[in-house]
Amino acid sequence: MKHSIRIRRGARPALAAAIASAMAAASGIAQAASSATQDVDITVQNVNEISVGTAVTLTINTAIAGGNPGGTALSNYSITTNSSTSKKITAQLVGALTAGLSLSVSVQAPSTGTSAGVAVLTTSPSDVVNSIEAVAASGLTISYSATATVAVAPNTYSADVTYTIVDDS
Repeated sequence: MKHSIRIRRGARPALAAAIASAMAAASGIAQAASSATQDVDITVQNVNEISVGTAVTLTINTAIAGGNPGGTALSNYSITTNSSTSKKITAQLVGALTAGLSLSVSVQAPSTGTSAGVAVLTTSPSDVVNSIEAVAASGLTISYSATATVAVAPNTYSADVTYTIVDDS
């Protein structure tokens, strides 16, 4: 439906604008408003994230007479979990160590967890922190300790350790 308005010469501009607005409203043309409201749905999903510090250099250069040489090193980690299910952190070696080498770890628990103490690492997962509830924490300490039998030749050996957040069962 088409509308037209004929305005006489000398008619007031405000009257012309009012009539044009009324005609537009009557014909269903949308008008802009000075504000609008939009509904936003926010979905929060389970978040379980862990990150570790940079590469660690652990030097074995001391021994007690009659014992195996050993050394220690520190690193750190950060964790975020919002899960309503209790979580734990496991640690494991990606590959086996050279015969005669041993690597242990002790991981500081966040405020909502419990450290499992010292764990000797193997290629199977070992619990290192238990009973973790929802938490966001950073700068938590990882303490590494390594020993080598005297049969292990002086050299640099590599070990990759994987930390995983899983359900605490």
